[in-house]
Amino acid sequence: MSELPSDAKEGEAIGGGGAAAEGNNTDAPSIQPQTTKPPPTKLIPSGVVCLRGNLVQETRDDTSVYRITGLWSMGLDQILADPENKLALCSDFEYEHKTESSSSGETSASVPAVTFPPSGTYIGSFTVNNAGVKTKVEEQDVVLNFVENNEGFYNVEGKGSNMYGKYTISGTLSTEGVITIYRHYTSLVAQPTKTNKTKKKNQSHK
Repeated sequence: MSELPSDAKEGEAIGGGGAAAEGNNTDAPSIQPQTTKPPPTKLIPSGVVCLRGNLVQETRDDTSVYRITGLWSMGLDQILADPENKLALCSDFEYEHKTESSSSGETSASVPAVTFPPSGTYIGSFTVNNAGVKTKVEEQDVVLNFVENNEGFYNVEGKGSNMYGKYTISGTLSTEGVITIYRHYTSLVAQPTKTNKTKKKNQSHK
């Protein structure tokens, strides 16, 4: 049998060595999971239905209750201008979320750990002040999701509906527990009614 040319052997050795070198290359970049946190949601100063309050945790028997209470208005500017609602330009609202807490007789495996703030389904309502007559409006299918942003607090995303229509939710939760969220109505059945004092104030400027 004839012997292969020496240059063929050298080429074969180089090719094999190159493949081995590529397989052992520890400097090759590895694919890492996406860990970039989003920037904070920008607050809208006016013109969008706004709810602003505090998120607190309470314990009732073996249940952790997360309550959000505060004021809502037709814009964040009205809430900031009158945080104690002395001019009655705002109305009350509340949301509530419950999770089972572990008791002394339960193991940690039987009740999953709950992160704070808790994302999930919330029940709630808000008050409408129409010419001095207050009406309670129930919320339906409210879901709030808390996403940590790149400045160390949380963005709030979600959705819900009420007698006025369906809406999406955006906003923020500060490290002090102050939550500011907006309702962006996607199918508006009826516009939420302003308070009687708000109407008189608008008429006085005409």
